[in-house]
Amino acid sequence: KKLKTTSAEHNWLQIHSNLAHHLNSLVFRLTFDQKIEKEMSMIGGSESVEDFVEAQISKADTFSECVRLFALMANTRYIAQKRYTFFLNEIVQAFGYDHLFALKNLEQVGVIPDEGRRYNCPWANVRRRFDLYKEDVDAKKQDDLFYVFGGYSPLSARIVEYATNGNWLKVRDALDQIPGGIVETTQPVKARPTIEDGGRRNGSTESKKKLPTSLVVFVGGVTYAEISAIRKLGKMKHRNYIIATSHFTNGNKLINALKEPLMTKPRAGGSLRK
Repeated sequence: KKLKTTSAEHNWLQIHSNLAHHLNSLVFRLTFDQKIEKEMSMIGGSESVEDFVEAQISKADTFSECVRLFALMANTRYIAQKRYTFFLNEIVQAFGYDHLFALKNLEQVGVIPDEGRRYNCPWANVRRRFDLYKEDVDAKKQDDLFYVFGGYSPLSARIVEYATNGNWLKVRDALDQIPGGIVETTQPVKARPTIEDGGRRNGSTESKKKLPTSLVVFVGGVTYAEISAIRKLGKMKHRNYIIATSHFTNGNKLINALKEPLMTKPRAGGSLRK
């Protein structure tokens, strides 16, 4: 029995060792540090990043990585139409014309902003009103959502924070600039019976004050980082958050899901086969 336990522990140790080695090879690459730095620069609006994005597209690393950088840049600052068209052409030339479907789909769902939204880029106001970015974050002080991303607080977590605090009106101007409608309803809840009303005492649990609970639903997917941010928010605000979602996602999964399958040669009779 002891030999079996030792063998199982050795297998787990090997798995964790391989995982740590793989993560180490990704995190400590120079390009990884540069990418994180530039992404934070885009969010903070502190410097021009067009040259970096252009260089990443020319390297043709992966389609999803390059489109993620381009979409982040296009959503956080104004890009002239000429430069916008230039970047799209560079992506198509680097990865092929078969990715035109994906780029069109990304524009339709708003991942890549249209011309009107690019001209009136709302990011600066949204970032300021929701307090989404802080340049210098002390890693030892884990007292805000900035800690989750090392300077960036996820927008979804901030929206949840304002919703549970009842402060919608304070940021209504910024909410109106975010894609999607706003619906607010109040659902009456019946009060739980007390001891005087005939309710039974359940040991010492009834005497303890229970934390309020909020249900947060993500339709279309949520990232693990957003879940971590909401968990952090729950600890800060002394509130339980139950998160429900259709599925888990990330940037690469979102972009790959919007790719249309390539069309092959038509069959006899004119029908197309996927």
